[in-house]
Amino acid sequence: MQFKEFMGPDFSAAFGLLYSWAGRHQEAKALRISALARWRSLQGNDDLNTLDLMQNLGVTYCNLGQLEEAEELQAVVLDSRRAILGKAHPKTLDAMYNLGVIYSRLGQLQKAEELELAVVEKRRNILGPDHLDTLSAMRNLAITYRRLGQFEKAEELGLVVMEKRRGILSADHLGTLSAMQNLALTYGELGQFQKAKELGLVVLEKQRTILGLDHLDTLEAIHNLAVTYNKLGLFEDAQRLQTEVMPKFRTILGDNHPYTILSIGNLAVTYRALGKVAEAEDLEALLPHDEKDTSASQAPE
Repeated sequence: MQFKEFMGPDFSAAFGLLYSWAGRHQEAKALRISALARWRSLQGNDDLNTLDLMQNLGVTYCNLGQLEEAEELQAVVLDSRRAILGKAHPKTLDAMYNLGVIYSRLGQLQKAEELELAVVEKRRNILGPDHLDTLSAMRNLAITYRRLGQFEKAEELGLVVMEKRRGILSADHLGTLSAMQNLALTYGELGQFQKAKELGLVVLEKQRTILGLDHLDTLEAIHNLAVTYNKLGLFEDAQRLQTEVMPKFRTILGDNHPYTILSIGNLAVTYRALGKVAEAEDLEALLPHDEKDTSASQAPE
């Protein structure tokens, strides 16, 4: 799990967390809006439980692709926790951590790098270099380095996180698989597609077994492996995976979610590579004008 979330002060907040873990973000959103409104009316905006609920709703907004709404909430949480708890409090660092992820997804990469470097440094000093929260912060920084085009830095950090999580959590733990997926994406950016394929196959097989076929993490793994197949010229294999994942993204996330748009565009790219021009054009007609491209893209972390 990339974001930091909290159980919350009541049953609706707790069920929201369970829905979030299950990848059922629309249901989590409804519960979290309700829980936040109720708690805010009782305790006010600066109550620590209110801030926890705001943070959780911000996570859900981000998972649903509503990045501006997520940024607005997380910025409020960070400012309030700094004022109430101090700059080095674990919950303040959690807010910095989440806001850094949102900045990275928004493409505000310098802001993301600044926050994420601070979180890594403070968590190393307070918790130690092998603490799981430190490793999570390192993973997020590696993702931002990849988006900045600093692929060697991303690979170096990604390898450290994967090996340490494997040693601490086991090879089959979801945290380890997340680190493997991140490293596979970095290998893809470095043009090391065979390495990316090998890691991607392991991640997909284990996530299918642990999470099921319709969990968003599994669908992202399918999507990213298909892109790797595309880069390797294995267009039939890419098509097989993309025709599996694209309808599920549309059903679960809706047509306007960034993952859905990417999956439609990537399948169109594969159809063109296979000479299926009519099928490609049908899909391209579904895309926003600025999303039409001639190369396949990975799902954003």
